[in-house]
Amino acid sequence: MDEYSPKEDQGPKPPEIYLFPTMVPGFDLRRKKWGKFTQFWHHPNHLDLRVDQIRDVVWNDKAFQSLVVDEDMKEQILALVTTQFETEKSTDFINNKGNGLTILLHGPAGTGKTFTAESVAEMARKPLYTVACSEIGTELEQVENYLHSVLHLGKIWDCVVLLDDAEIFLEQRTLQDPKRNALVSVLSDALEYYEGILILTASRVRTLDVAFSSRIRLALPHEVLKDDERKQIWALPWTNTPTSQSQEHSKYRTHSFTHCYIVATSAINTT
Repeated sequence: MDEYSPKEDQGPKPPEIYLFPTMVPGFDLRRKKWGKFTQFWHHPNHLDLRVDQIRDVVWNDKAFQSLVVDEDMKEQILALVTTQFETEKSTDFINNKGNGLTILLHGPAGTGKTFTAESVAEMARKPLYTVACSEIGTELEQVENYLHSVLHLGKIWDCVVLLDDAEIFLEQRTLQDPKRNALVSVLSDALEYYEGILILTASRVRTLDVAFSSRIRLALPHEVLKDDERKQIWALPWTNTPTSQSQEHSKYRTHSFTHCYIVATSAINTT
């Protein structure tokens, strides 16, 4: 068998390669489900992947550049993410406390909060693990276990974790609602010890609980789009398309459409 033993820095070759499985199970970050073995790797209810079809992820380096937000805020995000890279590479920091990056995106629905999170994940070259806070539940033990599971997977898979619609966890605690106060404490403790990039979104936060003041590194407001911002977003999908198509859509550029509508329309019209 010595003649068949793989050498260093070389992949397996026949006949060793025939001993490896042709399919591997996959985890769907959107549906949060593992796949089961099936001969139909592309079946919508299964997530087994053919090994010979697996490729490196092609990251969209232009996503963050295309982000239409205040330039100062954009530079802050870039600086914080870059610093986080260096922190993760460092070997001289205290483990398990204060080494994560938490960003809060707040504003009305349809103003681009999710797209901002996606852009940060693309820039960081990390998968985006999205969790709607409505999925977490309201019972204390359930919330604690769910958050622990999500953040554990986020750490070992090196994800950007997005907690969507997190208002219930962020509002200031009151004496009248001890149950919600406990939920706020659970998330606050989780943020303190999470070591990766975590993004929170909220449509409206009247008063941010004091526990999050030291844990959220950047709070980025998302306002209703202005005319010039709508023009910028409308222009992006048609930069490399014929002028006639651009002119056809120019009449919509100053209409009061949300960021989500514009992005969705651009996706439809460029496929």
